[in-house]
Amino acid sequence: MSKKAKQYSATEKTKIVLETIKAEMTIAQISSKYGVHPTQIQAWKKRGIENLVNGFQIKPQSKDPDNQDLIKQLYEQIGQLSVERDWLKKNLHCLDLEIRKNMVDKDSHNLTIARQCDLLLINKSTYYYKPKGLTQKDLAIMQVIDEIYTEHPYFGARRMSKQLVPFGASQSVVRQ
Repeated sequence: MSKKAKQYSATEKTKIVLETIKAEMTIAQISSKYGVHPTQIQAWKKRGIENLVNGFQIKPQSKDPDNQDLIKQLYEQIGQLSVERDWLKKNLHCLDLEIRKNMVDKDSHNLTIARQCDLLLINKSTYYYKPKGLTQKDLAIMQVIDEIYTEHPYFGARRMSKQLVPFGASQSVVRQ
């Protein structure tokens, strides 16, 4: 049969530690008197000096009971906000990318642009990207392609590229 270790209450531990601090008896004598190992008494003494009676309580109680209510309310609010944020993220993809990009507030002091992009499910590089637009040369080639296609709608890519060479379009531009 195994012998179960005795459990000491906070008041019993305090009593033993006070006797140790008074130094009327040696730790060995206190150990034999209470049936506690000397190493355990030393640990209790160290802990007792640091915390005194409150150090031996199982669960330290808050000094302000209103504080517990406030903490509970804050955790509930955090939970509610997390649920709402997750719901918004799940349904945000329905909005067009341009609408989401326009929702970013450049002047916000509360959220950085990177965080706003993250919340709106936009890559930061997508937000900052500015399209270059078409050059005059590209527009001229597109106009020629349109004219050739209007006259010969049955031309494929190879014939079309042969037709574009005299207009200054290189073969590599046409193949892209």
